[in-house]
Amino acid sequence: MILLSSNLVANEYYLSSSVGSDNNAGKSNDSPWKSFDRLKKVELKPGDKILLKSGDIFIGSISIEIQGEMSNPIIISNYGDGKNPANIIVQNLEIVFRKSALLH
Repeated sequence: MILLSSNLVANEYYLSSSVGSDNNAGKSNDSPWKSFDRLKKVELKPGDKILLKSGDIFIGSISIEIQGEMSNPIIISNYGDGKNPANIIVQNLEIVFRKSALLH
C-alpha cells in the first residue's frame, strides 16, 4: 500500500483493466475506469483513494504530485476478489513530491 498525505474531501477512484471503461464515472466498482490515462485527468486531493481491481494487470504510469501530512493520506490499494486478490501489477509508477508530501 502506498500512502501520500494532506487534507480536504476524499474521493474513491476505481480502475479495472479487464472490465473498466474510461467513459465510466470511475466512482464505484460497478463503473470503474480502464486506464491510468483517465486517472491523470483528475486532480487528486488529500484523502483520495485509487483502487485497482484485484487480479488485473495495469500497464502505464501514475504520476502523483501533492503536498500533505500523515493525517490524510492518498491511498493506492485494491478492491474485489479477482483471480489473484493480492496481485496487482503496475509498471512505471512515478510519484512526484512537492514540499512535505510523504510516502509510506
